[in-house]
Amino acid sequence: MKELFTVVLAVACLTGCASTNSKTNSNFKEFSDVIGKDLILLEIQIDSTPSERIVVEDRTNNTYTIKFDGSIVSGVGAPNRYSAPYSLSENQTIKVELLRSTLMASILQNEKIPEHVYYGYLQNSYKWETKSGALILHSRAENNRNVRLVFGL
Repeated sequence: MKELFTVVLAVACLTGCASTNSKTNSNFKEFSDVIGKDLILLEIQIDSTPSERIVVEDRTNNTYTIKFDGSIVSGVGAPNRYSAPYSLSENQTIKVELLRSTLMASILQNEKIPEHVYYGYLQNSYKWETKSGALILHSRAENNRNVRLVFGL
């Protein structure tokens, strides 16, 4: 009986690992492909000298997420939930209106990407694109540098 339990546990672990790996291989081609999906922030690319790339290493807690549903964008911003109306127009233009969020205090905050910085990038988003199966939101930092938020499953 113990051996059967061990085999079942091993199969369950392998199945879980396989499904996790398939989630990282998103294949977004159009904005409609991301509607209704919970996406995770994979990295932030900032144009500067030298260019800066912030990779979100801990994706297990879904530190920063985004979901487009109807005319609302929502998600989690370490640890607060947020939402805002958004609109799309020609030439892959996106406009995110005023964000609203909960006000929970964070015990552990991502040191590389503070929550208010992430919210600022979302608020300043002006263009979307899909590239290499990921959703990329183009934004601007306070110093007018170009920023790209890269999201995947």
